[in-house]
Amino acid sequence: MKLRRKITENYFNQRINIFQRRTPCFDTSWHYHPEYELIYIDKGEGIRYVGDSVAPFSPGELVLVGAYLPHLWKNDDRHVDSKYEVKNTILQFTGDVLSRETFKQSEFAKICQLLEASKLGISFGESVAPQIHERLLKMMDASSTVKLLELLNILHELSLAEDQQALSSIDTRQFTNDKSDRLESVISYISNHYTE
Repeated sequence: MKLRRKITENYFNQRINIFQRRTPCFDTSWHYHPEYELIYIDKGEGIRYVGDSVAPFSPGELVLVGAYLPHLWKNDDRHVDSKYEVKNTILQFTGDVLSRETFKQSEFAKICQLLEASKLGISFGESVAPQIHERLLKMMDASSTVKLLELLNILHELSLAEDQQALSSIDTRQFTNDKSDRLESVISYISNHYTE
């Protein structure tokens, strides 16, 4: 798997984008980008790669991926070239969604800790994922101001969630450059031998 920087769909230079994707299979490229991503799996199964973590995914999964963190959701083979549909809900936001001075305030300490922890990727469990998914769906038709306020509410709620787990064991953002061959070879080996 070749690691590549992905140019995200930044509609109208907005700092917050939310959309649903329905396709025969998820993006098959091992990639990273400067935005944070909160990803909810509505429909689909396969293997999730986040940093050096490799694990199965299924509907109901909610993951926060930090900026520049390599990731990939790879479907089971039955999804490729079939009429089977997969679906996910994605919230992307930039690190400068609010000013640095705002995030330095004590009221945002937990959110800052969450965003820092997202450099490893964070998976959230069933105690919080369904409620966050409902809120993401409501955000889709909201105004820019409401989206910003709801993003802060969601990040605050996630920062307090006890049912969360770091995914990657190391910060792999350092490999998001032209010298990523080492990480690629490790991920390729794991991918090819995962079921052994």
